[in-house]
Amino acid sequence: PIQEWFLNSGLKNPNYWNQSFIIKISKELELTKLKNSISKLIQYHDSFRLRYKSDLTQYYDLNAQIEELKVLDIRNLTNKEGSEKFAIELQEILTKWQSNFNIEQGPLYSIGYIYGYKDGSVRIYFALHHLIVDAVSWRTITEDLRDLYSGKERFNNKGSAIVTGK
Repeated sequence: PIQEWFLNSGLKNPNYWNQSFIIKISKELELTKLKNSISKLIQYHDSFRLRYKSDLTQYYDLNAQIEELKVLDIRNLTNKEGSEKFAIELQEILTKWQSNFNIEQGPLYSIGYIYGYKDGSVRIYFALHHLIVDAVSWRTITEDLRDLYSGKERFNNKGSAIVTGK
């Protein structure tokens, strides 16, 4: 229903209708393992490959490239963690990370790894165009990434990863 509404709404700039969320994790992750897990997640979920023609007809781009994981060490920011200026600076970076969405050519998502927090925790940032995600999908994406990172996966008859879940 949200896609139908969106496609019929005549928004002036349909590329900038995004949702984002951040997952806080208590310890640093292995970057290579995270990148591999994200790659499998994107291969598994077709919605990451959705595109829309100029007439807003939906199709899957079988040649869609996997977007590179963005990485940020917050210790390199100008402002100190916890300050209001830090929050503003971080928000500006996250906004930039999702500023190149294009419903016709892609990408329609952005994923970032944020580390360097004093408590040793990290964040995984997701921004996705609303056409490829809804409230239910957030949880599914989060759980699937967790399972893939933990090594819980199986493969279908085409060799693609399928998350096994709990």
